[in-house]
Amino acid sequence: MSEKFKSDFSKKLELKDQNIIYSNENDFNDFLITVGVPTYKRRDTLERALKSLSKQTFRNFRVIVSDNDGVSKDTLEVIKKFHKNIPSLLLIGQEKKYWVLREYKFFTKLFIY
Repeated sequence: MSEKFKSDFSKKLELKDQNIIYSNENDFNDFLITVGVPTYKRRDTLERALKSLSKQTFRNFRVIVSDNDGVSKDTLEVIKKFHKNIPSLLLIGQEKKYWVLREYKFFTKLFIY
């Protein structure tokens, strides 16, 4: 992923406590649907969610995974497993824990972008 993409995306979203860890697309503006997937030490649940998303016949979507554990080794392994099967995948590592309401607000901000 290019540093320019990380910088531009971070500026547009005013990301402060997050790090963009992985992206398999440089342009997130061309997608009709955005799916937000929060995770915190839930490898099996994340894997099940991404497996389901990878099997969708409708392909005009992007997936944003927000890891509330910074970025765990397990999360990275799951992302690597599914990155070729999902049209657009972004992993964001939260430096601070984002509990339910704050995570909801974070994703709402991303969806508006």
